[in-house]
Amino acid sequence: MLIQKVWRKWDESPVMVSFAENLTPAWQIPFPAVTICFQTKSLPRLFNLTKYFHLQLDETSRANLTEEERSLDRKERQRAAEPQHSKQSWTLDGGYPPLTPFETYPYRGTGNGGKDTLVVTLNNFLSDLDYMCTNVQGHKIFLHNPAELPSVWRHSINVPLSQEVTIAVKPKMMTTTVGLRPYSPLKRQCYFSDERYLRYFKIYTQSNCETECMVNFTHAICGCVHFGLPHGPDIKTCGAKSIRCGFSTNNTSGIFLIHVSNKIKLMQLEVKSYVDAQTIDANRFNGAHAVAARCRCLPACTSIEYEAETSQADVDLKAILKARNRTAFDKESLSLVKIYLKELQFTTMQRSELYGQVDFLANCGGLLGLFMGFSVLSVAEIIYFLTLRWWCLITKKRRNDEEICTCKHGN
Repeated sequence: MLIQKVWRKWDESPVMVSFAENLTPAWQIPFPAVTICFQTKSLPRLFNLTKYFHLQLDETSRANLTEEERSLDRKERQRAAEPQHSKQSWTLDGGYPPLTPFETYPYRGTGNGGKDTLVVTLNNFLSDLDYMCTNVQGHKIFLHNPAELPSVWRHSINVPLSQEVTIAVKPKMMTTTVGLRPYSPLKRQCYFSDERYLRYFKIYTQSNCETECMVNFTHAICGCVHFGLPHGPDIKTCGAKSIRCGFSTNNTSGIFLIHVSNKIKLMQLEVKSYVDAQTIDANRFNGAHAVAARCRCLPACTSIEYEAETSQADVDLKAILKARNRTAFDKESLSLVKIYLKELQFTTMQRSELYGQVDFLANCGGLLGLFMGFSVLSVAEIIYFLTLRWWCLITKKRRNDEEICTCKHGN
């Protein structure tokens, strides 16, 4: 019974997560990719969202819109979807290749603070603010793996207007030993880079997989894709008319709500596909249930995340410009962002085998020895008693029977 329990534990949970033996220097991993997004998604001088929102509410004014005004939304979405290309010498599984110079791409993480701090100055004109687009003005900052596309539904850092925000970054890394390769991805709960391929991404990560799954899910439901997501040339981008597909609302950020609402639907379907696939009405989502069931976005066997600690203080732009004998602008706002690695070294987590074959055999041998006095000599004794001993007893019995029969005939 105990051996059966050991086997079950080895079969069902063969992975153990522990701390790595050595600390990882910060220069062995890349500095986090920093993505900065302005809260107002369009400049009012180019496309006044508040104005056209109110024009859309009235049927008469909506019918009088020119074709140029109707196409403004499409032109901005086309610019946002243009692909970006860059060279890369670093991989998630292999890290930086040997003999890679210190100055490379993506940039290595270096010391903590001081001259190794990334400083970003964000200059905002108050005329570019649009409170119909969003209630909170300023910027959002995403810290992510250089191999990942920043995800709008993940954690972000807010940078308000006229503020200095200091961000201390602490890397969080997970690696996996080669000994877990023979196990299935579901048992080890991760994918190696050559086990799962994505259509729109060169490197597999859980975030990239979720993004691609979101693309397929939204396309299956709406027949289009959010303009901020990667997609092929044969897939349309969602415009203002597609708001009803994902979320029924009067909010002008409905295009974004398509993304968020479909993300929630995707998560619900994916969870239900694990629990009970029979309870889902696949026709309701036009086959999107099949897309959700195929996601299975497990973490990558090597993953890097960046935790952040923030602090902020007020920035008085007028006082700064006055001290430097420069003219202060009443219609301008300045924000500062400082990003640095908190530590020179950090502790890495590691997936490894809970039980290897040798460990399993050793445990079985220990249990047998404890309860049965089992050893190599015991094996020889068992073989002896099942073969030679049994044969000797039968032979001896036959001889005794023959002797008894001879004695009777002699008498």
